Amino acid sequence: MKPVLFVFGFDLVSKVLMGLAGLLLIRFLPENEYSLFTVVMAFSTMLVQGISSNMNGVYIAGHKRLGLENRPQRFLVLQLWFLGVALSIVAALGAIEPRVIAILVALTVANGLLEFTKTHYQYKQNFLALSLAEFLRTLLFISVLFFFLLPERVPFSAGTVLFAQSLCTAMVVALWFGRKLDWKEFLKIDETIRLGKLMMKSKYRYMIGYFFAVALLLRTDIFMLDRLVSRFELATYGSAFRYFSLVLVILTALHTVFLPKTQAAHRSSELRKLFRKHFRIVAMVLPVVFLGGWLSEWIIPWIDGGKYPGAILIFRALCFVAAISICFSPYANVLFRYELYRFLFYLATSACLLNVVLNLLLIPEYRGLGAAIATFVSAGAINVGMFLKSRYLLSTRPLPDNTSLLANA
Repeated sequence: MKPVLFVFGFDLVSKVLMGLAGLLLIRFLPENEYSLFTVVMAFSTMLVQGISSNMNGVYIAGHKRLGLENRPQRFLVLQLWFLGVALSIVAALGAIEPRVIAILVALTVANGLLEFTKTHYQYKQNFLALSLAEFLRTLLFISVLFFFLLPERVPFSAGTVLFAQSLCTAMVVALWFGRKLDWKEFLKIDETIRLGKLMMKSKYRYMIGYFFAVALLLRTDIFMLDRLVSRFELATYGSAFRYFSLVLVILTALHTVFLPKTQAAHRSSELRKLFRKHFRIVAMVLPVVFLGGWLSEWIIPWIDGGKYPGAILIFRALCFVAAISICFSPYANVLFRYELYRFLFYLATSACLLNVVLNLLLIPEYRGLGAAIATFVSAGAINVGMFLKSRYLLSTRPLPDNTSLLANA
């Protein structure tokens, strides 16, 4: 439990500081600029979580099986290739305003590099370095926000805010990981292609598909609201989602620690012990989550000055999404250990399709609240499915051999 609390503590400080910055953006960015900010962040987060974060999961879970011991930078190059292809598709489809495409590219690449930097320290279980990287990025951005953006020394818009985030992230990557990079690896195209083919022919392609489906699932609401409702309704949902992101710091901390800990376990009994600790964490944090939902009736209007009154009910609905994810999503790490990637992929894809259907049915009538309800139902389906499958495996099957980077931990 100590590593979870350690990561949670640092992430909580980082997320609270970034959350405070986000609250200032809610208050001071005009509605049309905040809706644009919400859409760009949604696309960037979906791509980074769907590609970089899930490939980093493969880097840990399949390190030994894929022979990645001497190929960390080549693996990073492969990630950047995938991000480049995805960004090209987004631009070609005209899914985002042309004036912010360059900023979307910069933000996504910078965040992808940061995710790999954090993974480098995660697989070494150096949680201090991991958490400090995120904290430093947050500190830099807040400094820029207070000393340059809010005083309007530069134009205060969605574009300048996103560019500032990209620049601060790139600076942290350069400081934290720049000296470890061998730039010659970026020129070894044949080796990168060979690694990509090896990974896509392996069972880990389903793991990548699973993470991408989950990333899409958590952003489908914003994409569909962008097409189906007004800019004000989208900005309202975006503000509620910003508060929701503060709650998700708990889930991020759990997954940061549970993935390497699950991979390093030698017996099923160790995993059962780990999840008993998880149960105690859940018992502590769920009351806090629901207390926040109840207090939002007074806190949100104080923060945004009554700008987005509909955000209160949407945030309360999203609190239920956070609660069910905190309770059940860490069990996905058990399925990673049993290498049931195909099962996870089909489960996540089904939940994603369910989410699209529910959004189409609920958004026209209930707008942002309908999107939150759709997310809750589809997130519940995937999380409960993972929980039931993992509990069955732990009670009926021995723990398989460790094939990850942590095989000798």
